Amino acid sequence: MKRDRVNGIVGVIIGVLIIAGALRLPPSKVPDDIGPAVFPIIAAVMIIIPGLFLTFKKAFTEECPFLNRQEWKRLGILVLVFILYAVLLYMVGFLVATPIITFIISKMFSQGKKVPAWQLIVYALILTIIVYMCFYKGLGLKLPRGEFFNLDL
Repeated sequence: MKRDRVNGIVGVIIGVLIIAGALRLPPSKVPDDIGPAVFPIIAAVMIIIPGLFLTFKKAFTEECPFLNRQEWKRLGILVLVFILYAVLLYMVGFLVATPIITFIISKMFSQGKKVPAWQLIVYALILTIIVYMCFYKGLGLKLPRGEFFNLDL
């Protein structure tokens, strides 16, 4: 099966699951409110439409496997990195875990290119600060502090 078709099918499935979850949300009690399900449904439709396009488009390229051996290896490493990120978020919080994981992922995706480590570090720090400012300051959401910093010493 071609990579585009697999991605399209996955997109359609994710979109359908989002719609199913959104329809289970309780209706709003505020008069004339559109309710909490509208925006997830809009997002799901925006995922389903390209997914259907990818699933049913006519292929103009030669058949190739979804992932080759090297790509499966990189995918496995990426999954392990995100598991490490979840553990680090719990242990040391967002402000410590995010630059570390961003650096690791940036290093993985820059393979074959001569990107200095200091540029990746600066990128990781800037990205962390931007995300922190958007969520914590802009939206007023609390990001994980980590168990290490919650100790009563």
